[in-house]
Amino acid sequence: MLYMVEMDMPHAERLAAWHTWYDAHVQRLLGMPGFCTAQRFVTNAPAAAPYLAVYSVTDATALSNPTYTTRAGPQSASDWAPFMNNWRRNLVDGLDEAPAVGPSQWLALFDRESDAAPALPAGYTVLRPAGLDGTVVERGLMVGATGVAPPLAAQGPHWSLRIALPLSPRLRAAAG
Repeated sequence: MLYMVEMDMPHAERLAAWHTWYDAHVQRLLGMPGFCTAQRFVTNAPAAAPYLAVYSVTDATALSNPTYTTRAGPQSASDWAPFMNNWRRNLVDGLDEAPAVGPSQWLALFDRESDAAPALPAGYTVLRPAGLDGTVVERGLMVGATGVAPPLAAQGPHWSLRIALPLSPRLRAAAG
């Protein structure tokens, strides 16, 4: 199961400090029950929510565990919340663990935003909403190599394709 957090941080003068805070936030989450892996990304083109964090979680209870609800989640960004916008949190099912995306790779996110959107193209891993904001009907993920374009669906409304580049390596929670 994947927990995907998307947002924008449009304040360039605060971006370096925000990245430092977010990297520490990721480490804190990886120390909580149910969090297994984490990786941060930024889209390669302008987007409403260009920053993405992808976490592998054991199941939905990772987000209802008191350790998480009292020390993480939206309230943990209180100092940064006024500066972030277009914040979306989706819990999706279809993979046990997020793929690792290397420095010369990209992560394609193909979102079907309504049932009227065309089906996902072949080759994408299909993820279905399992909780939280539910901003997509279906999300497709694919990892590819820099310089190779992902497959597209027939043009149509109610879908979007974003290419996300890694800001960090995929991190794994410490065993134990």
